[in-house]
Amino acid sequence: MVHANQKLAIFHKRRARGTGFDGRDNFAYGVPTESGSPNPTPAPSYKSPDGSIELILREDPDDEDDQINGPGHGKNFVLRDLKTGTETQFDKIPGFYGAFDILHDNQDNNRHFLFEGPLRLAFFGLHLNSTDGDTVFALDLSGPRFVRLSPNWATPIPLPGEVAFLTLTENRYIPIPGSKKTANCSYMERWDDKLNHVRYAREKSAAVCYGMSMYRPSLSPPIITMRRTSD
Repeated sequence: MVHANQKLAIFHKRRARGTGFDGRDNFAYGVPTESGSPNPTPAPSYKSPDGSIELILREDPDDEDDQINGPGHGKNFVLRDLKTGTETQFDKIPGFYGAFDILHDNQDNNRHFLFEGPLRLAFFGLHLNSTDGDTVFALDLSGPRFVRLSPNWATPIPLPGEVAFLTLTENRYIPIPGSKKTANCSYMERWDDKLNHVRYAREKSAAVCYGMSMYRPSLSPPIITMRRTSD
């Protein structure tokens, strides 16, 4: 859990999908349960705050990749340009590897986009395997393109008033220097509107992040202090 002087939003998972492995936030993922209704359930869709695009999370019941949370899922999702009417399937977008769950603001379940000036993003979670766990992709709507935020999980954290965001980034099984052991590591990163990022930890180190503090003069809140707790 992340705390701040002024409670700061994070993007996390929401979608509950029948039985399967337990994802973060105690939601389960797997094959959708069948409805008793003879009519197909409409695909979930999400419009951007400026009304320019719509994400339609279509799934093909005959596509094996769409039946599980894993690489390849989401290839039939659609990015629709609401001004031109053109549609682009996710698997035609550069950087696509898979997309399962669109992340949302933990303080506002209806917020699925991070728009701040030229920063125009949506985030998707994806299960990799039992060893590597889950990962997160940023869908850059200015491209469009997908950018993977970590080899494993990364929690996006908007920075109010900044054309940037943070991630609490996790890496699994990093070798501990001077030993044959490995550790699960975590550290903060800052991403700009071009999705260039700065890592606040030494490369190839077994870093563990317990918290951070930022001083942002002329912005609100001017001081952000976050700590990771057992929550």
